[in-house]
Order: sequence, then C-alpha cells, then structure tokens
Amino acid sequence: MRPNEPRHRRASGPGMALAVVAALVAAFGTVQGEPLTVDDAIKLRRAAFALQGQYFGQLKPMAAGAVAFDTRRADALVTRVTALSQMAAEFFPAGSDQGNTKASAAIWQRPDDFAQRERALQTELAALARSVQASDENAFKSAVATTSAACKACHEDFRAR
Repeated sequence: MRPNEPRHRRASGPGMALAVVAALVAAFGTVQGEPLTVDDAIKLRRAAFALQGQYFGQLKPMAAGAVAFDTRRADALVTRVTALSQMAAEFFPAGSDQGNTKASAAIWQRPDDFAQRERALQTELAALARSVQASDENAFKSAVATTSAACKACHEDFRAR
C-alpha cells in the first residue's frame, strides 16, 4: 500500500450493481430456478428500480453541465442502469400487483403496452450508451433527456399513484 492510499477502497465499478442484484436474486430465488414468491419479486424490483434511479440520477448533473462530462464514469453508470433495467422486467410475476408496491394493475392488464415501454427504454439506453462510447457530449445530453422521458412515460402509465 502506498503512503497516501486509503486503507479501504470503496467497492464500485460496473459490476458492483450487478453483484448487489445478483446477491438479492440468489437470496430470493431465480426465474430459472425456484419461482419467486410475490413478496420476493416486489423486494427485488424495488431494489432494482432504486439502484436504477440512483445511477441514472448521477448522469443528470453531467448532462446539465453541473458536473464535468466523464466518459468513464458515464459508461459505468449507463452499463449499470441498462443491466438493472433488463433484470427488473423479470420481477413482475402474476399477483405481484398486491402488497408493498407502486406497480399499477395496468402492467398485468396491458402486458403488451408494458413490454413496449420496456423496449422503448432499452432503445433509449442503447442510444445513450452509443453517445458515451463516442464521447459525444451533445448527443449524451440529448440521450439523457430522451431516456428520462422514456422512464417518465412508463411511470405515468404503469406506476400507481
């Protein structure tokens, strides 16, 4: 260890978020293994969405110019949000519209519309990732806005008030 190096490094990196959700999935079951209980599915999706919000929220100051555009940091954050958004879709089994959830019954009543919103988010996240990989700050700013709009559109239609 170097003299000025901290004794403990904070765990981070693109794999950290995935490790957290993977640990939760391992603790509660998996889609491929034992089916999730309704309560476990709700806990997992709440955790996945909380992490998504946390990571995506860190992109907004970069897009607004309040924080310097950092392609390495942005890439890590976009990777995390993308992975979490893909996992979260698995945590909506039948019956999980009951309990401690903000999920609207419309998710199960209009599954094709919900799936379309998920695809729209993935499309916007892919554009966001491309803007970061190209180090194109203007495209990044635009992609953060359109990705945020995709999130908002889903919340408006499928999140209980």
